[in-house]
Amino acid sequence: MSYRKKDKIKKYSIKKKKRSIKKKSHKQKQKGGNDYYREIVIENIEKEIDERKGNELLHMKEDETHPIDKTRVKNWIEFQPTKVQKTLAKYIINNTTYISWKEFYENCIIIFEKLHEKVVGKTYCIFFPNKMNDSDIENKSNYWMTLLLYDYFKNKGYNLPSKIIILYKNKNNYKFTEEEYIFDYYIAIDDCSYSGSQMFDEYMKIINIKSQSIIILLPYLSNIAFKQYSDLKSDKENKVDLINSVIISNIYDEGKYPPIKISNKIIEFCDGYDEEKIKMLSIWEEKGFEEMKKQQNELEKKWFEEYDKYDETELNLSNKKDLDRFMLLVNTYFPSLIWSYKKDNLLCYFDHKIADYLSSFSSIYQLGIITGFKFDEKYLNHPHNNSKIKMNSKNKLNSLMSDGKIKNVYYPFLKNCYNPQIIGENISNKNLKETIEKLCVRPFYKIKK
Repeated sequence: MSYRKKDKIKKYSIKKKKRSIKKKSHKQKQKGGNDYYREIVIENIEKEIDERKGNELLHMKEDETHPIDKTRVKNWIEFQPTKVQKTLAKYIINNTTYISWKEFYENCIIIFEKLHEKVVGKTYCIFFPNKMNDSDIENKSNYWMTLLLYDYFKNKGYNLPSKIIILYKNKNNYKFTEEEYIFDYYIAIDDCSYSGSQMFDEYMKIINIKSQSIIILLPYLSNIAFKQYSDLKSDKENKVDLINSVIISNIYDEGKYPPIKISNKIIEFCDGYDEEKIKMLSIWEEKGFEEMKKQQNELEKKWFEEYDKYDETELNLSNKKDLDRFMLLVNTYFPSLIWSYKKDNLLCYFDHKIADYLSSFSSIYQLGIITGFKFDEKYLNHPHNNSKIKMNSKNKLNSLMSDGKIKNVYYPFLKNCYNPQIIGENISNKNLKETIEKLCVRPFYKIKK
């Protein structure tokens, strides 16, 4: 393809995008280079709120919430093929924080009222920096939270925001490009901050407004995010204000989570994991992938046959080494399918949204993953399922697992799951996000395209 033809296609694409923006009745201001923002017209916000109420996309319906189904989660734990998997599964479920829609919205009201006390008689705008293009802004949680706030303030007769602005990144910074946009306060809002990297790092790259005028509004945030805010606050030049309601503990917060009893053999495996991993990689380089996999399977077989003979010991998650062992086991038996879970991930999920692998344990909450790399006749005949489980489900699961081509099985255990059936197929990384949402919980506020 010629350069001229490519350029023509590019120009057509830009024109098409501009028409799309115009169609949405959003105002766009631009000033030199790539420094620009978009203003979301207030009138259109009010119209969209009314439309969302009619389509039940603003407030969640009580009969569509997603608490843990006690029967299904019991089955999910019992379906785990090994003792250590059962132990981990039970521990994770027992220590999971479920935040219902009712509880979530009550805490939203708390921070909305706190904000009103702050901005009464003042001018303010709501803004959200956007790394990407905003073609899908209607499906973002910060945009939805803006609608919730606006609707609440309007119903209460409180003073409404003067502007709602999307800021686009230019190189490493965001900035307002017009001198006229000078308000008493600039409000950044979202439903939860998991790591703090977006709210307390990304949002602070705004270079032409004083940090003293920025208010970050969060009904929920993690301990690590709060620490990041505290570090930011300690800087004399950063005077960002935080309005929040609930702080969620990370798994390594001292005293929050109880110890977990694990076989000494498993701990031995964890301690030697790095060494064994190096060995496997060396075999891969010298003899190829198939030989490496063969030896890895032999190692796992020996390990599984022996570990039940050993005594149990406690892992204390506030201890770094024990936490590393715990995370290794979680990533071994309940992998994210994309990348490893980190110790900063939260053992929690919301009714309205299950955060992805970067923030929570989505393969557990969203998928009900059961890893199946040790399924043979010996396993199938093993009396590990003694609970009152429907035989058709148990037989189907065993049948799926006995197929050597299937690595994982998925048994979602949340109520009102979009697809509560046992899924016996590998999920490709390519369409993982879409597939996950089809399997169980899709954020209700997302506009269905």
